[in-house]
Amino acid sequence: VTLNFGWLYWRLDSSARSAGRRHIRFENEAEDPVSIFDYFHASSMALHQFEPKGASPTSRLMKTLFMLHGAVMLDLVALTLSRAIALASGG
Repeated sequence: VTLNFGWLYWRLDSSARSAGRRHIRFENEAEDPVSIFDYFHASSMALHQFEPKGASPTSRLMKTLFMLHGAVMLDLVALTLSRAIALASGG
């Protein structure tokens, strides 16, 4: 899931940047050029935090994708927890 969302962020933002716009603003963007690692880093931060640190969405599309990514990650945690409880109770 993390790799897929990182790839999706990179594809959408890099095509927007080639057109002179941007969907994601990175904190270190002024100091270093943005690389594909930055997109995967922003995606992996969704595993550890509810709000990705270091990257902020600047368009409605990216805000929606960030919310969808959070919902998918929350769903995976809930599914894992429910499976663990079922196994612990003998089911």
